[in-house]
Amino acid sequence: EFSAIQKDGRLAPWHTGSKLNEARGFFGAAAHGGFIYAVGGGNGPSGHHLLRSVERAAIQDDGSLGPWQREAQLLIYPRRCAKVVAVGAYLYALGGFGGTLFDSVERAHFNGDGSLGPWELLTGKLTMPRYIHAEAEVNGRLYVLGGHAQQGGLGEAAVEYAPLRNGALGQWQAS
Repeated sequence: EFSAIQKDGRLAPWHTGSKLNEARGFFGAAAHGGFIYAVGGGNGPSGHHLLRSVERAAIQDDGSLGPWQREAQLLIYPRRCAKVVAVGAYLYALGGFGGTLFDSVERAHFNGDGSLGPWELLTGKLTMPRYIHAEAEVNGRLYVLGGHAQQGGLGEAAVEYAPLRNGALGQWQAS
């Protein structure tokens, strides 16, 4: 669904948008270059069927989305509840769950037409596995915050960051 933000800050009525090609929950989403990308996730009972697939849709002038297109390039690992961020020329997938909690990071290059190049697994790992966490890019740094603890089902308070320089992601370190 989508809604326009009016000049006074209120939302206009909601409208039904285009449907994804594949049912997915627990996925990451990011916008870049006039497209929105839906990455990984899961479907089936409680999202237990983990996904490597990626879809994108063009963002129209009225805020609606064009039809969803399947990306040819699949994630290296299926990732449920990974965080996804578009920074510079790359789409990053950070952490998540793929049968175990991940500390890995993958990225794909944005092609000129909005499609994605092949996903590559980066050698630098998060300082700890992250699942259901948050991320933000601020002042040339990518931050990862909190998440679900690997043991005991509690929340994490740990924060880490890595510098971004000319498309390269530096070493992760505790904040």
